[in-house]
Amino acid sequence: LDSLGADLARLGSRIVLRRGDTVGELTTIARETRAAAIHALRHYEPWWREAEGRLADALPEGCEVMLHDGNYLTAPDKVVSGSGK
Repeated sequence: LDSLGADLARLGSRIVLRRGDTVGELTTIARETRAAAIHALRHYEPWWREAEGRLADALPEGCEVMLHDGNYLTAPDKVVSGSGK
């Protein structure tokens, strides 16, 4: 993190580390930075999906959640057998 922080500082940016409730902290950061979007990996577990929904509801107007595939080779609901099921 020190090395990444130094690289970002050279580019005029910085690392922000927070501890606490994820939705609350991300909402605070979005407000403080006037972010247009929060980018995160898409999850399929029910508790993650619920947290993603809470985050989308809590973000300030004009800020959206952008979910990206990344933890899986393909989305679990896209995996089918040879019969197509």
